Amino acid sequence: MANIFMAVATQRGSFFEGQPISIEHNDGLYTLTMKLPFVSKGDVSLLRSGDELVVTIGNQRRSIILPQVLLERQVKEAKFDAGELKVIFEED
Repeated sequence: MANIFMAVATQRGSFFEGQPISIEHNDGLYTLTMKLPFVSKGDVSLLRSGDELVVTIGNQRRSIILPQVLLERQVKEAKFDAGELKVIFEED
């Protein structure tokens, strides 16, 4: 399996428009969205470790340092659909 993280980071325009990772705030909830093209739901695992979010796809692992606004919030839910991993954090 190719290093999907490197492909997304270095060739963004080839796979999708926009940023590979985004954070939105709606109705008191924060949603971190990570675009993961060419990945199946069963290949993705997610772990919260302190101030990092660890995403594993097959034998590839990426640690994402969470921004300050998400550090004190707990993960409420995570979903993977249509090539996007959405991690929803609880309200204040």
